[in-house]
Amino acid sequence: MFYRYRIAGGSGNARAARVAPLSVEIVAVPREVVASITDELAVAGLRASAIAIVASRDAAPLFLAPDALGLAAAAPAAGRLLAAAVVFSALVAAVSWPVAQQVRLAGLEREIAALKPGAEAALQARQEHRRDADREAEIARLLTGRPPLIAVIEALSRELPDGSWLTSLSVAGRDVLLEGLTPSAATTALALGRNANFGGVIFRSPIARDGTTGLEHFQLGATIAELRR
Repeated sequence: MFYRYRIAGGSGNARAARVAPLSVEIVAVPREVVASITDELAVAGLRASAIAIVASRDAAPLFLAPDALGLAAAAPAAGRLLAAAVVFSALVAAVSWPVAQQVRLAGLEREIAALKPGAEAALQARQEHRRDADREAEIARLLTGRPPLIAVIEALSRELPDGSWLTSLSVAGRDVLLEGLTPSAATTALALGRNANFGGVIFRSPIARDGTTGLEHFQLGATIAELRR
């Protein structure tokens, strides 16, 4: 309890005062009531400078001791601490989000850096595999597009007239260039032209007779079709 008192009445004679009755006015209030009042004021942003208790309508107020105001002083201090804590929490939340994002980005960069060598190795292996596949496909295409040289020679051996000689044979893809000596260059050209394995048979140079053998020197160009037996 908080309480205050005062002398309500008495004799002015000191001798009589020692034996005469003494009237004393005492007022009291529970501490919880004072604390509730100071708390309400603190919530409103106010602070009590004094607290007085009035016993009756006409009585003079009795002011409580200053220690009663200590309750009021503690409430604003607690409110300020609570407000400071709220502000600090808001600042921490505002700062923590970009920090968390930076930490997350740093983690992602580390994961990417860890995966990069494996990804580069896999990409290099895939490129090498693709190059090997392209190389094999090109070789297969060339083998398919170019008739076997043995088959070309076999076909020429059947079509060249007896007594003919080849001094040069050049095959580029399906184009063939023949050069040699024969008893009759015209007969050789006609024989190759009648063969279904050759097309576009033409002379690439004028016919000349060899002075030593008496045979005609020829140079023929032709296109090789699909060889048939």
